This record gives sequence, C-alpha cells and structure tokens, in this order.
Amino acid sequence: MKECLHIDSVFLDFGERSILRGISLQICRGQVVGLLGRNGSGKSCLLNIIVGLLRPQYRQIRWAGAPPGLIHYLPQQECHPRAMCVRTLLKYYGIDARAFIEHHPFIQDQLERPFGKLSGGQRRMLEVLLVLESNAPYVLLDEPFSHLMPMQVEAVQSVIARVQENKGILLTDHQYRSVLKIADELYLLKEGILKPVKDIIDLQDQGYIR
Repeated sequence: MKECLHIDSVFLDFGERSILRGISLQICRGQVVGLLGRNGSGKSCLLNIIVGLLRPQYRQIRWAGAPPGLIHYLPQQECHPRAMCVRTLLKYYGIDARAFIEHHPFIQDQLERPFGKLSGGQRRMLEVLLVLESNAPYVLLDEPFSHLMPMQVEAVQSVIARVQENKGILLTDHQYRSVLKIADELYLLKEGILKPVKDIIDLQDQGYIR
C-alpha cells in the first residue's frame, strides 16, 4: 500500500475573511508536491495547520500505510537556537555527522561553531539540509530557496531528488521555476482553493505570472 498523508476539508477564516475554503491535499512518500500562491494566499497557514501550529475551523488528517511518525517543518523564518553548535543540531535531527559531511563538505569546518556564527546563507542552507537529511518520512518546506544563491538552490534540488524516494515532500516558494523543476505535482492556492498546475501556461492563465 502506498504510504500517503491526506489533508482533507481544511477551512480557515480570520474574522469575516475566508483564507482556506475546503482544501484537500495528498502527500505520498516518494513524491514532491509544490504549492504556489501570492503573498497572503494562505500557503504558510496551510503548512502550520498540517503540523498543528494553527487551529483552523475544521481539518481532517489521516494516512494510508504506516503511521506518519514525525513531520519535520521548515518555516520561513530562522528557527534554530543560535547558541547551539552545528554538531549538536545534527544529533538533534538524528543525522550522522560523517555522512552529512560526505554530502555537504562545506560544513566540515563548522561543526563546533555555534549556529549563529555561520553566515546568513550558511544558516539557511543548513536549516534546509537538516530537515531534508533527517529520518522524518514527511517534510514541509516554506520558502526553502529564499536567501540562497543559485548554486545553493541547485544543491538543494539535488538533495530533494536524492531523498524523495523515502519521503513525502511539500514545499512552497516564490521561485516558481525552481519549484516547477522538481515537483511531481503542483498546485496554485488562489482565493482559498487549490488549482492543479501542469506548466507555466497554467500559471499564466491563472494570472499568477505574466
């Protein structure tokens, strides 16, 4: 049986403003699901609802196959203690330092440094990699390509391609071309509803891009 996480009938209102209107989404292990949408469309709200950080008016979460276990979530803002050293962060995520260095040698000389002493780009890159290289079966990434250089974006795309066999990945980012490149399924969140997207032409037809 294919292992999937099902998010059904998500309704979210802020006062009289309807943000999410019956959103249903499926994330299966071995799959990358991309989520696009303008600022304020509710993308981050949806991710926060999935991991239980935001309570909507209604939601239903269920799964097929084994229980989902951990869901690791990368928010837009920096989320790790700046005083914690890099080696300790790796341990926290259950990541073997040697294997991590093998794939990401840039971190070899940073293992004993506090997270806050890394450059802004290094910190964001490390946060993305910690979530992706962890053993969590499902990961949610909110703006993983933000503040990364083009070479780093390509490196993250390569990691996603390598680890997705054992993970279900949901990601949202304004760099739509980067999302298009790696997503197996793609949706546009517009007016509280998910609209399937096949290519750039669909995004143009929906008014997301010119």
